[in-house]
Amino acid sequence: MKKSSLIGLLMLLLMMPTAWAEMNNAIVHFKNGEKLECKSDFVSINTKKFKIRRDVNSRKETIKKEDVAAVELIYNDGTEYAMCNVPYVSGMKAIKGDYSKPKNDLFLPLVEPGFLSLFHYTVDGYNHYFLKRMDVDCAIHLSDGRKFNGNSVKAMIMYLSDYAELCENLSNRKVETSELKGIVQEYNQWKAKQMNAGE
Repeated sequence: MKKSSLIGLLMLLLMMPTAWAEMNNAIVHFKNGEKLECKSDFVSINTKKFKIRRDVNSRKETIKKEDVAAVELIYNDGTEYAMCNVPYVSGMKAIKGDYSKPKNDLFLPLVEPGFLSLFHYTVDGYNHYFLKRMDVDCAIHLSDGRKFNGNSVKAMIMYLSDYAELCENLSNRKVETSELKGIVQEYNQWKAKQMNAGE
């Protein structure tokens, strides 16, 4: 083997553990139900594809967003994060009960999981909130980031209409975004009782 080839191979072997260490621990949940524990590149809201390594000696592989249901990430600083590939419609479409032609161009950060899940991210100081029921094919986008207003609440009431008492409460007052996590938790508690009663 030539000396230059040997040096190149040695450099590659020395660099691989460093590259491995720089990636984040991840569990990739595929849409076909498979699950993969690996190391992953950073996954952001707008990620279309990302690189993974199955183990320290493996080559990087490309994972396409359309194959993925969710990515659980544990960053090197210990922060845990779940990004979900969730189709969604606007609040205005939800008010009309129209869940056709959902958008599917974002990985949504999961804030509160459950039968009803809450997703939230902030871009340029604007907040975006999404709700996703397990029994509905797509989420609803409650805010365009600039405002959370009466239409956002109307969309939420339409989406959560099976829990009449909660919807009546929401329709009779101003709802703040700081309440969303509590609303999701209340809905999930109610839903769990309904499902247990039906067993």
